[in-house]
Amino acid sequence: EMESLSFLNEKRDETVKARMCANGSAQRSHISREEATSPTAASEAIIIAGVIDAKQKRDIMTLDIPNAFVQTDVALNGDKIIVKIRGQLVDMLLEICPGVCDKHVIQEGKHKILHVRMLKALCGMLVSSIPCCKKFRKDIEKIGFEVNPHDTCVANRMKDGKQRAVTWHVDDLKSSHVNPKVNDEFAKWCEKTHGSDDLGHVKVARGKVHDYLAMIVDFTQEGALKVDMRCCIKGMIEEFPCEMKSTTTAPWTEKLLKVQEDSKKLEEERRSMFHTCVMQAMFLCKRARPDIDPSVAFLSSRVNDANEDDWKKLLRALGFLKGTINDVSTLEADDANTLTWHIDAAFAAHADVKSHAGAVFTMRKGAVVTSSAAKQKVNSRSS
Repeated sequence: EMESLSFLNEKRDETVKARMCANGSAQRSHISREEATSPTAASEAIIIAGVIDAKQKRDIMTLDIPNAFVQTDVALNGDKIIVKIRGQLVDMLLEICPGVCDKHVIQEGKHKILHVRMLKALCGMLVSSIPCCKKFRKDIEKIGFEVNPHDTCVANRMKDGKQRAVTWHVDDLKSSHVNPKVNDEFAKWCEKTHGSDDLGHVKVARGKVHDYLAMIVDFTQEGALKVDMRCCIKGMIEEFPCEMKSTTTAPWTEKLLKVQEDSKKLEEERRSMFHTCVMQAMFLCKRARPDIDPSVAFLSSRVNDANEDDWKKLLRALGFLKGTINDVSTLEADDANTLTWHIDAAFAAHADVKSHAGAVFTMRKGAVVTSSAAKQKVNSRSS
């Protein structure tokens, strides 16, 4: 049995979105991680696909599938999934559908309670994501798409001798092709397959600038992809409880990887803030600000045991973001289709004399993929 939850969220375009979810934590005790983990398009796949889109001057279209979970059936041959609805939500259901479930309402203290069995998936249920993903994959394979073997949320199809690429993250899709009419056809298919007057209509965005997966992907510069997450940085700075000094020098010092064991531990409130901010920075650095990756890689290893010295390192990283907030990642590919990895390691950089490796992948200009979190597992000699 799961409790129902309701959320109101103001989006960047100032529209307000309401969402009803189930508190799926009650399912964790008897549903394995493998059964609950749904594939989503990797950030690296989305960025690389965007660079290719820019290079080939493709028409870009993003789509939002309405109520994607609600369109997915729940298997009836397994355990029953019950959601407990209480309070004002019960009153709203009784008003929308009078006479349908009135006799099933019970009273618990001051609250009205309604138990419902789920026949469709609902956001928050641990078993929702995988059936939803499988359903969409099955739908696009029916019209000739071939799913990428390395990322099951990326699919391609040849149309008029040119590649059409689709990436998706649950209900957020991006489609690209050099011919805009091909995207027109795909939009009509999505509306026919996933849209209706009852569930809602597919929202389609066209043009050179798109708000996609918390990123502003900008194709206005010919041959280049700009990944803009300045709104995310601004939100991090505004929500952080302490003032930080703006700097443009570097997000860390030479003491970044040194742990000050004698430094005072953070109290629980600040440790929780530290943890939240580091996770936000990790989300940011893997998409639009790879220049803070080394700092985030170290700080993420300190979230459960953070001290005052770690707090100062976080403040410096945030100060760097504040001072360089207008820096936007610009990525390009060259005509030779050159794919290059740059890999190096810092010898004996950690207190236990282990080395630290890092890597950058580029297609010509800009860091498409970065990794600075590879603390080596064994002690080795310097090369």
